[in-house]
Amino acid sequence: MKKPVSLAMRIGLGFASTLSLLVLITAVGIQRVGFIDSTLKDVGEKAAVVQRYAINFRGSVHNRAIAIRDAVLVKDDAALNRHLDEIDQLKRDYQDSAVLMDRLLGSGAASGEEARLLGDIKAIERQALASTERVVNLRRNQDIAGAQALLLTQASADYTQWLARVNALIDFEEAQIRQSLDTVQSAASHFALLMVLASAAAIILSVLVSLLIIRKVKATLGAEPEEVAEAIRRLANGELNQPIETRYPDSVMGLLKNTLARLGDTIAEVRLAAQDLRHSSVTLLSVASDNRRQITLQTSEAEHVPPRSRKWPPRSARYRAMRPPRPRRPSWPTRKSTAATAWWAK
Repeated sequence: MKKPVSLAMRIGLGFASTLSLLVLITAVGIQRVGFIDSTLKDVGEKAAVVQRYAINFRGSVHNRAIAIRDAVLVKDDAALNRHLDEIDQLKRDYQDSAVLMDRLLGSGAASGEEARLLGDIKAIERQALASTERVVNLRRNQDIAGAQALLLTQASADYTQWLARVNALIDFEEAQIRQSLDTVQSAASHFALLMVLASAAAIILSVLVSLLIIRKVKATLGAEPEEVAEAIRRLANGELNQPIETRYPDSVMGLLKNTLARLGDTIAEVRLAAQDLRHSSVTLLSVASDNRRQITLQTSEAEHVPPRSRKWPPRSARYRAMRPPRPRRPSWPTRKSTAATAWWAK
C-alpha cells in the first residue's frame, strides 16, 4: 500500500516550489541585468570613446583646413607664422587622439567595419598631409599663386574626403550605439514583462499550494485546530453531549462525533440494563419478604395448635399453601433475574 504524503511534506513541497520559482526569477533577472550591463559597458567604454576620438579628428581636420586657407590668403609673415603654429597644434591634437584610438582598437576589440573605416581615414590622412606640406612650402617661398592653385585643386579635395571618412566612422559608431541602446531597451521591456508574468505565476502557484494544504488540513482535522483541541478537552472533562458539526466525516472531528454518539448509545444501554437489574432486585426482595412472612405466620399458627388435635394437611396441599403466588412473567431484559427469583421461591 502506498504511503500517503505527510502534512509536513506537503507544506515543505509547497514552500520549496515557491522558493524554486523565486530562484528561477532571480536567475533570469541576473542574466538579463548582466546582459544590459555588458551592453552599456561596451557602449560606454568602446563605441562612445571611439566616437569621441573621431569627433576630435573631425574638429582637428576642419580647423586645420581653415587655418591652411588663411595661411595661403594672408600677406604678412607674422600672420602666416601664427596660422602655421595653429596648424602644428591641431596636428598634435589629432595625433594624440589617433594614438588613443589605435590603442583602443588595436587590441582586437575593433570590428571589421571599424578597422576598414579607420584604414580609410589613415590613407586619406597621409595624402592630405602631403598636399598640405606642399601648399605650406609654396606659401613660405612666397609663391602665393601656386599655393592657392594647389590648395584649390588638390588640398581642398583631400580635406573634404578626409572629413567625409571621419564622419563615416562617427556615423557608424552612432549607429552601433543606437542599436545597442535599442537592444538594451528591448531587453529591459521584455525583462519587465517577464518579471510581471513570473510574479503572477509565483502568486498563483502560492495560492494553489496554500489552498491544497488548507484543504488537506481541513479534510484531516475537520475543523480548525483550536476547535479540535477544545472538543477533545471537553470530552476529557466528561461532556459527552457536546454538539459537533463537520463536513468531513472521515476527519478527526467526524470520528470524534461518531465516537461520542456510540459512547452515548453504550451508556444509554448500560443505564437501561441497570434499571432492569434494579427492577429485578426489587421484585426478588419483595418475593423473599412475602415468603418470610408466610413462614413466620405458619410457624406462629403451628405453635398455638395442641399437638394431638393438630391436623396436618396433605403434603401437597401444605406445600401449595406455603408456595407464594407465581409472579407475572417480566419482559426479556429481566427474564433471567425473574426466573432466578421464581426458582429461589420454590
